[in-house]
Amino acid sequence: MNADKKHIVVGMIDPAMANAFKTFIQKKEGYIIPEVVVSEEDLLKYLEETEEEIYGLILTSDLAKKLNDLRLDYLSNLLVTLREKFPHIRMAILSSERVGHPFLAELVNMGIYNIFLRQDNNLSVQLILDALESGKSFGEVSLFRKVDPGIPWRKMDSGPSTIKIETSNKRNHPEPKEKKQEKEKRDKQIIKREFNINFQQTETKVIGVTVQPKLILVGGAASRVGSSFFAHYLSFILAEKDISVSYLENPYRYGYTYDRYWGEGLSGNYVSPFCDFHFQKDDSTDWNYKNVYMNVLNPLKENPYDKLDFETFLKVLLSQRTPIKIVDVGVDWNNEIYLELCQMADYIFFITEPDPFLNQVIIEKRPYPSLLKENGEWIENLQIVMNKATYKIANHSIFNDVFDDIWIVPDLNREEIFKCESERVPITNSKSLVEDLESLTNELIEMILPQEFLKKKTKTKWKFPKITVTR
Repeated sequence: MNADKKHIVVGMIDPAMANAFKTFIQKKEGYIIPEVVVSEEDLLKYLEETEEEIYGLILTSDLAKKLNDLRLDYLSNLLVTLREKFPHIRMAILSSERVGHPFLAELVNMGIYNIFLRQDNNLSVQLILDALESGKSFGEVSLFRKVDPGIPWRKMDSGPSTIKIETSNKRNHPEPKEKKQEKEKRDKQIIKREFNINFQQTETKVIGVTVQPKLILVGGAASRVGSSFFAHYLSFILAEKDISVSYLENPYRYGYTYDRYWGEGLSGNYVSPFCDFHFQKDDSTDWNYKNVYMNVLNPLKENPYDKLDFETFLKVLLSQRTPIKIVDVGVDWNNEIYLELCQMADYIFFITEPDPFLNQVIIEKRPYPSLLKENGEWIENLQIVMNKATYKIANHSIFNDVFDDIWIVPDLNREEIFKCESERVPITNSKSLVEDLESLTNELIEMILPQEFLKKKTKTKWKFPKITVTR
């Protein structure tokens, strides 16, 4: 019964992160997440209108962000207002600010002690839940009261001040019974929060374009079909549009990407964040290669993390501060972690090849239940990609009887690919390969990025044959 569970509201600007928190917490006995909010306005509205008894809030410090302004002073004012208006609600703040920031000092001074720093490798969702239950002591957070005077802030002697909340309090004005029933039936969905970036185009001035955060999974129907090849390619074509991308290699397999892009030469001391979170160390360093933040295994120092659990994987995923996150699944679709991530992903790219026997296995065995609905149909966000194919092959009944839509990666020049691999650079460094993939690149960008971003898009010479089957 939901009435017996403690209601916790999650407020985070990143919907993938919020959904991950929701998934983990609702697996715990005695908790339910009645709502996920992605802005301070949504939080205020929900708290004013809900008739549920809210036990706690888990919020990130970027919840009030507008454009490039974090508005931490406003968030501090909001929190002190909520403390006064809803004194029974417990709060936990997940902050990106470092020790010495005045925002953290104000949290302590207003009596919010459940403060967690995102850069803390020992951080876990369970620790946050434990803090909501028992609370941190003043001694644990007193270090946050020491302020670094070099950080710009309002006058410290003024402190946070309460703000006027304009929303109506529907708990004091109950809804008619019919409306309440409709509300209970309403599906709760995570609202996609828009991120704002600026980018330079050669034909225009710098313009602002909103890019919604995206979680993208890429994996193969079998080994050696080119899933990592496609994941790398997708990462770099998006990064070339001046959008920061996080690439997460499958930590359950031996590292490949580190050697592929000359990690030893470009980032010799690198170890993955999986190492830090798994062993509770602080050894990793950021590796930003061509605007792609690499989260890959260094095979010289790391073996596959066979026992890496969902929460640790989640820590690595949530530590990424880029709008686009691409997770390379490999063939581990049935791993519990990827079963969960499939429910959160915006897009899932399933890489196969023109092999009728491999296709027969997929049809008859249905080996990857995470990609299927309960009725046996493919899930909506699934994108089928056929590597080394042609329009004629992909349009054969062997394939189009199974897949409604198929993206085609043409059979590329093997010598050009080898040249890129031997020089340890992306295939986007090859002019001829870029030309061969131009239509596919534009189609993928058009699907993933907002339309405003594509106003200056170069027209393709021919329409890339993504096949749609009409039965």
